[in-house]
Amino acid sequence: MFILPPLMLMLQCLNPFADVPFDVAHVVGPLCLPFLFVVPLLRMRGVRIYVSYHVYLEFYKQKYFNEIVGMFLEGLFLVFYFIPLVYFADVVGIPSKTADYCVFKYSKRIHYMRSGLDTTVFKPKPENHFPDQDDYLDPTSPPPALPIPESLKPFGSDTPHPSTPMTKRQTLLVHKLHTQNQVKFHAPVLLYVGRLAVEKNIEFLIRALSHPNLATAKLVIVGDGPSRMQLEALARETVGRSRVYSADPTDAAAAEHVDVSSGSVASCPQARVLFAGMVHAEGVISNYYAAADVFVSASASETFGFTVAEALACGTPAVMVRSGAFRSVYRMIDGWMFEEMD
Repeated sequence: MFILPPLMLMLQCLNPFADVPFDVAHVVGPLCLPFLFVVPLLRMRGVRIYVSYHVYLEFYKQKYFNEIVGMFLEGLFLVFYFIPLVYFADVVGIPSKTADYCVFKYSKRIHYMRSGLDTTVFKPKPENHFPDQDDYLDPTSPPPALPIPESLKPFGSDTPHPSTPMTKRQTLLVHKLHTQNQVKFHAPVLLYVGRLAVEKNIEFLIRALSHPNLATAKLVIVGDGPSRMQLEALARETVGRSRVYSADPTDAAAAEHVDVSSGSVASCPQARVLFAGMVHAEGVISNYYAAADVFVSASASETFGFTVAEALACGTPAVMVRSGAFRSVYRMIDGWMFEEMD
């Protein structure tokens, strides 16, 4: 991100005797205000401009400012920043159909960016993988004897009913169901991954723990941000001071490992809200996703919601608010969505 305009690049664009050593410029919005002065110069030199826009600023205006101040700042933003940026751009790329209305009004061409993730990193835990029945047709390792279901036993006998035999394929598959996919009964663990800020509406997730249906649930919060202290205070108010764990944000190396599969940490086993802090390693994040029972998000400001895709790739169902990009990008799981403040 530029803090000051890139003066050397501006001088290079203004020099008619110097070649501009590139054909396309990719400008990432909205944090590119100093670069705005270079955009018309690049266009003048025949450079194609691609602007990728990732933030739903109309939502931020509502969350951070009152109506009068928000309208004033929005006017300044539109006139001196946004309209010139998209006007000079050849293409404006957005992650989904959730974007500021000015994108659709002033852009010459809109490109819906395709997003992807590394499924070699974000994947279910091996024990949660349900393989095809053919995976268990290895004749070299026959399964142990199965208990005979009551429905297959004739009157008072321990042998299967002769009229209901099971094939080898069925026997092996039922054995898998009996031994490998046993249901674990424990307190459900909810997981949130992302920035801790007002627009993410994490307060809703914490307050939801007071609902009778979530009386035993635990919430693991991975990430950091400006609202962390307020969220920790709200968590102590909601579930009790002794039931909140917070990793030291100043010493990530000394932070205890949060066991997401059980929603616990060694020093505070009774905790119901656990702030795991900032985690940078994708492999660790993937393990968090795969170990949780449900991924949750109440943010209505998303333009794609990449954490939802990561959770689903790890085999964890996602429950989210029916708003913003969630409503369009993840419409195939609409049944797992809830209305705002529901």
